[in-house]
Amino acid sequence: MNRLLACLVALIMLFVATRPAAAGSSTNTLEQALRELAAETDRRWDARDAQGLSALFATDATLQIAGRETVVLRDAIEIYFQKSFSAMSDDLRHVTRIVRWQALAPDLVLTDNDVRLERLLPSGERILVRQFINHTIAVKDGTGWRLKASRAHVRPAEAGGGAS
Repeated sequence: MNRLLACLVALIMLFVATRPAAAGSSTNTLEQALRELAAETDRRWDARDAQGLSALFATDATLQIAGRETVVLRDAIEIYFQKSFSAMSDDLRHVTRIVRWQALAPDLVLTDNDVRLERLLPSGERILVRQFINHTIAVKDGTGWRLKASRAHVRPAEAGGGAS
């Protein structure tokens, strides 16, 4: 009986000792995947790759930027980016920083992001053109994480400075 109790206690201790590490690595893996998605979004935006950028969205995704009409479905999002990129100078860069994220379900995450549009000067210096507060829902599908819904709100210029 003592041997059975000792084995049971040892198993419980082993489970408790390894559980935080497993949960932490899962959290780190998810956070890394979200950061990679944000970085890939920036790369494709900077390359003016409307098709590649829209491929990061779920087929039934929605996109709304600066209070404009909501763009619905991946194909329409691609057209939106094609039009936007054609009217935009080549020196603008997209920089996303995930401020916080929350797993809402195993395959559903909400992120709050700071997004900056920066102008790349010939000197290599970057200046802020516009800044957005962005809320995005990402979903996991068979091939990775996709953007399901994204809302970008222009951040008002700070007193005494800000974007032009």
